[in-house]
Amino acid sequence: MPEDSRVEHRRSTGRVSAGRQRAERSARTAPIAIQRARCDATPVLVRALLAPSDMKTCARTRRPSPIRVAVLAAAVATRAWAGESASVRAADAGLPPDFCPMLRTLVAAAPNGFASLRGAPEAGTDNVREGTTRLPGASRCSVFCGTPAAYVCTLYAGDVEEKADATYDRVVSGLGDCLAGGWKTTERVDGVHARTTTAAGGAGPSVRVVSRDASADAYLVELWVDAGRR
Repeated sequence: MPEDSRVEHRRSTGRVSAGRQRAERSARTAPIAIQRARCDATPVLVRALLAPSDMKTCARTRRPSPIRVAVLAAAVATRAWAGESASVRAADAGLPPDFCPMLRTLVAAAPNGFASLRGAPEAGTDNVREGTTRLPGASRCSVFCGTPAAYVCTLYAGDVEEKADATYDRVVSGLGDCLAGGWKTTERVDGVHARTTTAAGGAGPSVRVVSRDASADAYLVELWVDAGRR
């Protein structure tokens, strides 16, 4: 009887030794282990050059852990919830839902001197440009291109004292919710209508909400984002 037939006969009758069975199992699983090791050791850029059949094998041997997928999903959901909850809390203070995202856009542009937000030069000025991103409710925004640069939006300009006070209070109440953790706010009061609340998160940009008299019967509320010195 040929060797292959004798082996098959012993397997069917249960007369294969335990050592032989282990050797046969190792022979069957070795190619899969080798392929998995090759996929793990192959750089991403090189992996892109593999033949389609190799890529399919890698895909079969590299399955994401259910625990890892759950952790990543939870992290993404937590980050999204944090951003949404900040906007909701700011909305409770009376700010539009998109106020916080727009303010964070200004803060993110501060390290580069708001270069991406600079519009056309404002008439009659040497170093002031129109701001291309306007906070909700602002009548105008400008970029002061000095060192350090600053971005300012006018939130109220008028002769109604109560409206000026309400605008200032709303923005100050929602300011802490709009900014990330670690920012601290302080308020300075100079006289009856001159108030300034400053939020700072360290050596980087700072945000100021300023309420002051523009003239004898006019009030002005502005929000400033100061780039900070580099």
